[in-house]
Amino acid sequence: PVLTTRMHANDSTLEVQEDGWTFEEALLDENHCYAIAAQTEMEGAGPAMDGTEIQRLDWKELLKDAVPYPISHT
Repeated sequence: PVLTTRMHANDSTLEVQEDGWTFEEALLDENHCYAIAAQTEMEGAGPAMDGTEIQRLDWKELLKDAVPYPISHT
């Protein structure tokens, strides 16, 4: 679904061109988004994206203590 017609999003996978990296981004709602870039293989370690290094949170858990950022007009 289109949340807004004023927001422009690019395919950010073009920004991460090295092998061994993964990139994920998504809109949480019309005012919030997230992005993660992570090495999929680290030297001397197993894969980072196997769930042991990064824990996925649903949006309610992620924003449970969030407060609006004050906008300053200069």
